[in-house]
Amino acid sequence: MIKTIRHNDLQVKIDTLGAYITEFNKSGEKVFYPKKEIKVGNSSKLRGGNHVCLPHFGVSEKIDQSNHGFARSLEWDVVEESDHKLILTLQASVKDYDHMKASLEYNLEDSAFISKLTVENLGEKSFNISPAFHPYFAYKDVNSLKVNGEKLEITDQVRDSLFIGQVEEIEIDGKKIILKNKNLNKYVIWTDELDKYICIEPTYNYDALNKDLDLIQVDKGEIKEFEFIIKL
Repeated sequence: MIKTIRHNDLQVKIDTLGAYITEFNKSGEKVFYPKKEIKVGNSSKLRGGNHVCLPHFGVSEKIDQSNHGFARSLEWDVVEESDHKLILTLQASVKDYDHMKASLEYNLEDSAFISKLTVENLGEKSFNISPAFHPYFAYKDVNSLKVNGEKLEITDQVRDSLFIGQVEEIEIDGKKIILKNKNLNKYVIWTDELDKYICIEPTYNYDALNKDLDLIQVDKGEIKEFEFIIKL
């Protein structure tokens, strides 16, 4: 089911399947490359929009899950809805995570789009997470891309995944976008150049489950919060 939130000149469309943002526009102009299937030879790839990576960002074979975890492929429940805000929750029957309750709040405020993820442990046993958001920013001119004031070249490293620290500002087609976050203080920059999008992804840690890096342990009764703010 597609839900739409609006505030002033901002509009966001969210699919309850995966709590997946399919479109984000300002005055009719694309901020996110819209979610769609892109043909690649005899197959196709799903690209665009923005989704949460949960319980883990990156390869998730160690928990027998597809890349970026299961949250983006399951139906979320709507628990609150208004013109400018949507709150969804997910509690899935997934091994070792059946006592994890996730909540996603999408909120438009003035010139900002705020995504807030809350993860709660309702059970007795601890579990680990390393969440992220996966936005596809749309561009018209690849030569206009800047990160923290520096020109972004689409190199093999970016095509493979460029791991960097904090990103505070990006520039696309001459327009500056401020990025802020809570507890997601590392970024991955990536594109496969199948179309005009650049992914600038805030994460707790880079592909942490796959590479045996630091994870967040959520104990009985604990609540962990993460936030990603895009200010236009």
